Amino acid sequence: MTEKNVQPNNREKSDEFSMLEFSKQNSDKKKRRLKSAALLIFNVLVIAAIIIIELTTNNERVDIGNVLITWGDNWIFLISLLALVVGYYLFLTLKINVLIRSTTGRSRHKLAFSTAVLGKYYDNITPFGSGGQPFQMFNLGRKLDVGHATAIPIADFIINQLVFVIISVVVFIVNPGSLGDNTFLQVAAYIGLVFYAFIPVVVIVFSFFPRVITAIAKFFCKLGHKLHLIKDLEKTEHKVTDAVQRYSSSLKLVSKNWGYLIISFVFSAIAWWILASMPYMVLRVCGVEADYFDAVCMCFFVYAAITVVPTPGNAGAAEGAFYVIFKSLSGGYLFWGTMLWRFCVYYFSLISGFSVTIYQYIHAARKEKRHAKQMAAEGVSAPPAQNESQGGET
Repeated sequence: MTEKNVQPNNREKSDEFSMLEFSKQNSDKKKRRLKSAALLIFNVLVIAAIIIIELTTNNERVDIGNVLITWGDNWIFLISLLALVVGYYLFLTLKINVLIRSTTGRSRHKLAFSTAVLGKYYDNITPFGSGGQPFQMFNLGRKLDVGHATAIPIADFIINQLVFVIISVVVFIVNPGSLGDNTFLQVAAYIGLVFYAFIPVVVIVFSFFPRVITAIAKFFCKLGHKLHLIKDLEKTEHKVTDAVQRYSSSLKLVSKNWGYLIISFVFSAIAWWILASMPYMVLRVCGVEADYFDAVCMCFFVYAAITVVPTPGNAGAAEGAFYVIFKSLSGGYLFWGTMLWRFCVYYFSLISGFSVTIYQYIHAARKEKRHAKQMAAEGVSAPPAQNESQGGET
């Protein structure tokens, strides 16, 4: 009699706990979905604002009809330009996939693609292009463990910057006069390249001389504290050294297999060269003869010069700086040529990234709905199953 009385009570408590847990999970899911919806709305507003600003700041009347006729006459270059866009994201995806394989031992092409697209998307809607890494980590963390999900975007970031610095240094040495007499932009490119090289150089040096870099970092922290630029000295020192150590550890994790590391460097270099080749194709689409090597070299100068501009996607500064490359265009060709280039390097990333974000949101919502139905079904059928198990044990 005692056992019969105890078993139902335990079952009732178990059912009550399951319902409370299920209710809590539903509440957490609703909060996550609300946050995702808010993020989607924010993204739409950011994209709309950027497009409106770029369209309304151009006061020149353009004859789009003549422009489209010219683009049609040069359709082979237009197709080549679009092929470059596809190739750019292909090599970004291949690079991420190589890093995934180097750390996990297996390829994940879909995960690599979504990570590459979301990385470019959030880089282009955040100031200084700094928003991509956290979302890449979050995206990878859904399939990989936390260590790998954190290390891969950081290693990708370092490789990407280091490759750009190497190519730019070569370009600056081989073709220093590609900008002509534009001394201001040339000096800005040199300064920008120094900022761009700072993190990868510090990380590499730290890997070989950790005590030296730590001492240097603490020295600058103390200097900033004396100048009243840093309030909490100890906290800042810990934050700086921890960041450098994390970057160094991520690069070491990826570099365990040198073959994969070299391949990722090659893919990154190809992606940068493809990106720098797009302005040349835009010129040819608009019917302008141009020297390919000079156009590519000018592109690296411009990217180095605008790297410290804090606007999302370098909006504003990018258009103004790239007019140096598109100066042979005039009137409507200048505006629409620049817009065509911006679509390829900027708006396409917004569209593709936003599409992936919506797909993931819908996919997650459907998955949660299926899971909720499954949990509800299991809650109804749980008591009979529990009785059977208890009866069997008895």
